[in-house]
Amino acid sequence: MHNLLKPLLVLLVIPVLATALGMFGRSEWDSRWNATLMRQLAAQRMRPDARLLARYSLATLCSDRRTGARLPPCRTYNLFSTVIGASAVVGGAGFVFLGALLLTGHLCRGSRRRLVWLFRPSLAFAAAGTAALAVAHAVLAIAVVIAGTTYLFGEPVERVSTSLVLVVGTAAVVWAIAMVAVAFSVTRRPTITVVGRALDLSSQRPLMEEVARVADAVGAQPPRNIVACLAPAVFVTEVKVACLDGVVAGRTLCLSLPLGRIISIDEFRALLAHELAHFSREDEGFARRVAPFHAGASRALGSLARRSRGIRAAAVFPPLVLLRFYMEAVQGTEELGAERETTADRLAATVAGRESLGSALVKTQAFGPAWYAAYGVMQEAVAGRMQYLNSSALFQEIVASNTGSERLIGIGQQRVDHPTDRHPTLAERLTALDLNLLQVAAAALETAPVLPAISLVQGYEALEQGLSAAEHHLMAATGGELMERLGE
Repeated sequence: MHNLLKPLLVLLVIPVLATALGMFGRSEWDSRWNATLMRQLAAQRMRPDARLLARYSLATLCSDRRTGARLPPCRTYNLFSTVIGASAVVGGAGFVFLGALLLTGHLCRGSRRRLVWLFRPSLAFAAAGTAALAVAHAVLAIAVVIAGTTYLFGEPVERVSTSLVLVVGTAAVVWAIAMVAVAFSVTRRPTITVVGRALDLSSQRPLMEEVARVADAVGAQPPRNIVACLAPAVFVTEVKVACLDGVVAGRTLCLSLPLGRIISIDEFRALLAHELAHFSREDEGFARRVAPFHAGASRALGSLARRSRGIRAAAVFPPLVLLRFYMEAVQGTEELGAERETTADRLAATVAGRESLGSALVKTQAFGPAWYAAYGVMQEAVAGRMQYLNSSALFQEIVASNTGSERLIGIGQQRVDHPTDRHPTLAERLTALDLNLLQVAAAALETAPVLPAISLVQGYEALEQGLSAAEHHLMAATGGELMERLGE
């Protein structure tokens, strides 16, 4: 019930206020008319009775189209009636919209198959409904201002202060447009931006053979693209990826060159198997139709909430409340997402071994953040008008100097960052693999493997140096404020 309070307030405040004003204004207009009618009857020495007053009341006269068109007071009276009727329609539409969101959430939570087919259309419906109601509220607000001004000045509609109506009307239209833009911003298919290069697959035979073997083992099609990047993550996605070579579309493997220096080929195989498991026959629908859009909408709503300040907050608040309500209604997505991750881990363990997957997960969680330390050092170099030749090598040096067992303290409750999926905590993933941190600690702290995953990439040093130069250039161009963020 508590979750319904804010959406109900957003949907009903304007219709309820408009109804109250319309009923009050119509009642007052009726009273003025009846007082005038009584004076005229008294002047003609006619005794008013209930039947006579009802016959010549505004409600009776204005209900007749011909009479209402000739009688100026009926225009104002009918305006109040229109406001009351429109308020009822808009308020009723709000209730129906809210009910539809609740029903959608119930259907999505009850079945993975329904979630796969309903999530994206229902997200578009939620955005479109929010936008339509925003426009309806703006129109209703303009009608309320016109009716209210008419009541206050006691003049027919055509003589209402035009300037006031224009000012309020313009504000309402701008407000509605802003809310429409906010509502539809959450439905955009996200684009992942990385500082990376799309590899020429024809010149990457060892890497492609490894990727093909893993894809075949998990029952998935191999990626169409491979982007070598500096972000500390290994993931597969069908979301568009923007890199230094432009935007690549289709299934794409993003391979972190810095991580590739500290994980072994077996550990890379385990991480890749997990990622490709999401595109196996059983899970492909969720990976394509739900995960990226759910993650994109969640990120968009979070970003809007952080950036809404001052007058912008007035435009952001209503769609933010309604769309958050929708996301909460389908919150079963996260439970299904956790189940998917566990299933993918188990499949990856059968392909690469649970120990390799466990050590890869721990190593990524423990040392991935070292990239941000490297990034800070690079910023200092840029500030001094210098740059590092190879930021991946810098990352490896920072990791090598911090391989004590203290690196593993507290990481069990942390989660691996991912652009489209929400992973369970590290401890939960290890437990699902019948492992614990102590069992894989030694392998996870080994950051100079004999066969590092980076050895699969032909010409990796030249790639690293080119990306390092690009990263330094971006830092200099943005004053050091740019930080690569997956999925934004």
